[in-house]
This record gives sequence, C-alpha cells and structure tokens, in this order.
Amino acid sequence: MSKGKDAICFQAQVAQVKTLSDGGIRITLDLSETAIDTAKNMMEARQAGALLEVAAVAVKVKHAGKSRKIKTPDDSSATY
Repeated sequence: MSKGKDAICFQAQVAQVKTLSDGGIRITLDLSETAIDTAKNMMEARQAGALLEVAAVAVKVKHAGKSRKIKTPDDSSATY
C-alpha cells in the first residue's frame, strides 16, 4: 500500500471485534470527537462502495486502558 493523496490516515482505538454468523469478522473503531473530516472521508468511501486496504501501526499511549478516549501517543515512529 502506498500513501497517496487519497489515503485516509487517522488514529483510532479498537472498540470491538466480533465474529458474524456467516464467519466474517467485524471490527469497530473509536475515533476522537475531532475526527470529523476522517469520518466524512470514510462515509464517502462507503457510499462509493470502496474496498479499503488497511495498514495499522500500534503506538504507545499514556495511561493506556484507563479510558476509552483516544490519547496522544508518547512515542511513534509512524509518519503520516
């Protein structure tokens, strides 16, 4: 995957992972309340019927697990 001008880059927390009755897997992500542009871009991709190629990078966060709010990373080598 290359990060072109059409890439939608954002930070999210995994809220839920569940198996569907047909054997598929559904992953639900929580985004920050300020990620309105990201949500808009994801909705547009869904409406267009786009298939997403996803690459996820885990980052360290302060106080991980104490809140469902997305925290600012302490250290990340990821660049966007």
